Amino acid sequence: MMWMRFHGERRPDAPPFGRGWGTACVEEAGRRVGAAAKRRDGNRRAAGFTLIEALLAGVILAISGMTIGYGMGQAMQSARVAREYDEAAMLLDQVLTRIDIVGPERMLSLGPNEGAFSEPFDDYQWQAQIEVGELTDLYDVHVVVSWGRRRVESHTRLYDPPNARPGDVRWEDL
Repeated sequence: MMWMRFHGERRPDAPPFGRGWGTACVEEAGRRVGAAAKRRDGNRRAAGFTLIEALLAGVILAISGMTIGYGMGQAMQSARVAREYDEAAMLLDQVLTRIDIVGPERMLSLGPNEGAFSEPFDDYQWQAQIEVGELTDLYDVHVVVSWGRRRVESHTRLYDPPNARPGDVRWEDL
């Protein structure tokens, strides 16, 4: 049994606009003959990807994966450095607080002027430089906390009038 299906020509019963266009295809007992069959069998171009297309997709995927991996590595490195700076700022505040409690005058005469922190901050070291300021009982305090090749520092002035702090407070006790 042979019959005609309209795919490329205008069907006679189709409305004057819209659907109804396509290529003519003759089907014979389930076998396609015509333009669709020629595309499938005549050009030998089967559906799917060629080897070049698959390789190109693989290269694009690999480059995308490497870029994402590099970005994640940089984000983790930035987070680690930010955490280190946060810890150093906390330790710097701790040293300045201890200098304020002991008193800059006593720190200037008795020390300590440098040191290291205990676990888990044993990678960090501190150094303090205290000088008598221009005005009476005013001290310039410069503290540096360093680790590796990085450092944070602070410069401040502390007012330390005589007998303002208890005399028995020591650095080691804090």
